[in-house]
Amino acid sequence: MKNRSRTAASPVTPYYGDGFGDRRNELEATVDRISADAGVALAALRGLDELGADTAEGADAPAVVFATEADPIPAGVDRSVIWVTPDPGVAGAAIDAGATDAIVWEPGEDIDLLAAKLKRLSAPEEATRDRDGEPPVALEREPEDEGSEPLSGGGHDPALYEYLVKTVGDAVYILDEEGRFTFVNDALCEMTGYDREELLGSSVHRIKDDETVEEAEEALRDLLRDYGESEDGELSIAKLDVELVREDGRRVPCTDRMTLRPREDGSFSGTVGTLRDVSRQRRRERILNNLLRATQGMVGEATTAGVAERVVDVAMNTIEAESAVVREHDPETGALVPVAVPDAVRERLGDRPRYDADEGPVGTAFTENRTVRTDDLDHIDGDPAGRATYVPIGDSRTLSVGHRGDGAFSSDGQQFLELLAATAGSVFDRVEQDRERRRYQAAVEAADDMLFTLDGEGEFTIVTDSLATMLGTTRSELVGTHVADVLSDDAVADEFLRPTDGAMSIATETELVARDGEAVPARITVSPIDGVGADGVVGTVQDIRELRTARAEASRQRRRFTELFETLTDPLVELSFDGDEATIRAVNDRFVAMTDVDASTLRDAPLSAARASIPEPVADALAELGGAEGTVEREVDVQTPRGRRSYLFRNVPYRDDGVARAFVVLTDVTEVKQQETHLRVLHRLLRHNLRNQTNVILGRAGLVRTADDLADAAEHAEAIEEASSSLIETSETAQAIQRTLRDSDGDGAGGSVPAAVVEERLRRLAGSMAPETDVRIDVEVDGPVPYDGAAHRAVTELLDNAVEFGTPEPGSTVEIRVTDLDAETVRITVADDGPGIPDAEWSVVAGDREITQLQHASGLGLWLVKWVSDMHGGDLRLMSADEDGTTIALDLPTT
Repeated sequence: MKNRSRTAASPVTPYYGDGFGDRRNELEATVDRISADAGVALAALRGLDELGADTAEGADAPAVVFATEADPIPAGVDRSVIWVTPDPGVAGAAIDAGATDAIVWEPGEDIDLLAAKLKRLSAPEEATRDRDGEPPVALEREPEDEGSEPLSGGGHDPALYEYLVKTVGDAVYILDEEGRFTFVNDALCEMTGYDREELLGSSVHRIKDDETVEEAEEALRDLLRDYGESEDGELSIAKLDVELVREDGRRVPCTDRMTLRPREDGSFSGTVGTLRDVSRQRRRERILNNLLRATQGMVGEATTAGVAERVVDVAMNTIEAESAVVREHDPETGALVPVAVPDAVRERLGDRPRYDADEGPVGTAFTENRTVRTDDLDHIDGDPAGRATYVPIGDSRTLSVGHRGDGAFSSDGQQFLELLAATAGSVFDRVEQDRERRRYQAAVEAADDMLFTLDGEGEFTIVTDSLATMLGTTRSELVGTHVADVLSDDAVADEFLRPTDGAMSIATETELVARDGEAVPARITVSPIDGVGADGVVGTVQDIRELRTARAEASRQRRRFTELFETLTDPLVELSFDGDEATIRAVNDRFVAMTDVDASTLRDAPLSAARASIPEPVADALAELGGAEGTVEREVDVQTPRGRRSYLFRNVPYRDDGVARAFVVLTDVTEVKQQETHLRVLHRLLRHNLRNQTNVILGRAGLVRTADDLADAAEHAEAIEEASSSLIETSETAQAIQRTLRDSDGDGAGGSVPAAVVEERLRRLAGSMAPETDVRIDVEVDGPVPYDGAAHRAVTELLDNAVEFGTPEPGSTVEIRVTDLDAETVRITVADDGPGIPDAEWSVVAGDREITQLQHASGLGLWLVKWVSDMHGGDLRLMSADEDGTTIALDLPTT
């Protein structure tokens, strides 16, 4: 919103609270109207949190605040502020906080009262005097003579009630017994155009004609009579529809609600009443009646041009528009082309232009599918109206309406245009669908394919010659015949006519009965006929006699293939593809064994629904086939009860009846890979160790020959002995690895033993391997331990490493603990005080580095532990390796 220029009067700064945050556009439009139409100098709309800030307008400048009960009222308002709110309670609270004035108002309501108050706020000097330059008359209140009730009622603050009565949206008045005004509020003054001093003391005839006054007096007599006859002493309220006469002579339709003012002695001191302006309601009724008549007229049009002409005619005559144009989007040029322009508009403004689909406000209405209002009409040639409104009609048309900028076009007018556009959009759709249906009927009847349409009762309405010929009859004889008469199964006919619950079509294989009684196998596909007033289906027929013969042969071939499919020893799955989506069609027993469900759950199941039951690496690989072309070959690793297994994943794509399909074979290559790894590790470490230790032996042997004394020769002989022992130890470790791998033969764990047996075996092991080392044994498990010979050999290697490298100081300890990691896993940990395993060595065993990066042979025992872990389906973990010691964990599954 642009800042407005200031006038001689004090500028007013408008603020809005969070309660109006989603209606800011309406507030800006209201501020624009007040500024333009009422001549009130208004600044830019600000947030309520800026109230009182040191703004450009100054913290003492007059202000108007739009707020709801959701917006806090400052504890003290020390400037001239009008509080505008839809809640009367908030209005009273704002006055208590120091607001100058308050008004109960909703966006979209009449803003005349609000504009009048802002005029007084922005020009306080003029507001303090009446037309003759004298101070204005204060609110007149009827003298509270004996027996009369105060304005507020007993027990409440009269000033607060007086304020609320003055500021409510409805006009409030009090008449004495002679029918003279003793009280009027601001709303009544605004409604009638009279000043308060002109009304106070004058007769009610000033604003009501004789007939209206007579009706009111008769209603009051009825009230008085009902009051005398009532047992509870309750005084009713009379309600009349009247026409108030303004100062300028205009008549305003109102609802007059009035009652008598009782005294304590049972007499009455006059009348109190409220007047509510219902002109907007009447205007809405007139607009809706016009819209109803317009709808009835549009529905009778047979062409889109006729509908468009109706739309502009109704828009011009209902809201007294200055101009109206319907434009239609041309998909070839991308332009919005005028298709309906009233003659009067063409004579005044000339031929209306085309616009690009995103050009100007009409383009905004079209592309953003929303109503656009503007008073910036520089884009319009000729003599346009003061403002314009642009409304989208469906997805391909717009309605442009020019109207005066004097406030005559209200929000009701905009709502009417939007309703008119919505109605016209539906009629346009219906006309276009009727046209398409006629074209469709002509095309169907001329087609060579076997096509037909059925009405809502199931009777043929259109039939092609080819279908009639297949049934041994003619088109004319079939039209009007019920579809059940040519079907061998009545249930199929019912299925054709049953609602499809959102499905686009239904395909059924059935048999048609020709006139000579021959049953003709056919595939029939039916779809609902869309469109306004459409009822029935359209169908196609395919003769499948040859197809059924081919299917029978294919079925025999399929059975032979299924037998081969089931006997393969590798896991096998068959998939079909619809785009990137895969469906499992068949699985063999080996594939089912990899999952946690049975075969019936997997067959014909979408892969997306079944993948949770399939090992994740396999499911991921299957899902990727949907977007792949040609053959795919990759390795996948799967965790199984027998340990981690490696599979060669290969697909064989093919097509069946136009559908993309594929067989996927999973070949277990675990043992091949393990043997390769074993050979590479053994070859690398043994070769490395043999070379190093042999070099030591040869070098020291040469030094022995040249030694000068016996002591030097003894030192070299000792080194030769150590190197020889290392070779023997490495050889023994290699033999142990081969024996362990051969004995296990890839079958995983060899069984479980009681915890007491495991503890006894560990104590014997510690006593034999490290009699001089403090080895602490702790076995705390609830059930048996998966501790076979291979597992014992792995613990032996871990203990050997711990004793050799993990007890650097006298008193160092080694701890072996056997605990339950969880309900399905036992953890065996070996902890020592040593410096830990070198990163280079552990990273190779953990798989983070290539085997070719091995630097020495000290990790051969660690490889044995790793392979034992793999055989059992477990994990080998380095829990810690720092200056405080090293802890290695071997996690073995119990099942």
